[in-house]
Amino acid sequence: MLLVINTINAIIVQQIPQIGVMKTYGAMRGDVARVYLACVAIYGMLSLVIALPVAAVGGYFIANWLLYLFNVPQASFSFPFSALLAMLLAGLLSPILAGLYR
Repeated sequence: MLLVINTINAIIVQQIPQIGVMKTYGAMRGDVARVYLACVAIYGMLSLVIALPVAAVGGYFIANWLLYLFNVPQASFSFPFSALLAMLLAGLLSPILAGLYR
């Protein structure tokens, strides 16, 4: 969570002049917040595109390796819906909550 907060903070600090221009043209605090929360949501979705397949394949190989170490028969690949839902919720909500913190 700290990495997400630091990344959002860095983005906002880099774009202080742009925020000033937006406020000069009449943007209110909520308008600026909406723009940056949308940007954070897009970053969250892009990270999920990378993280979901890597987590699924990596988890499968690690589980097979551990099962091999304990001499347990290996099952075929399956990705539980609950794991997918948990990853989607964490990947989409945590960046937005971190963005609201800022």
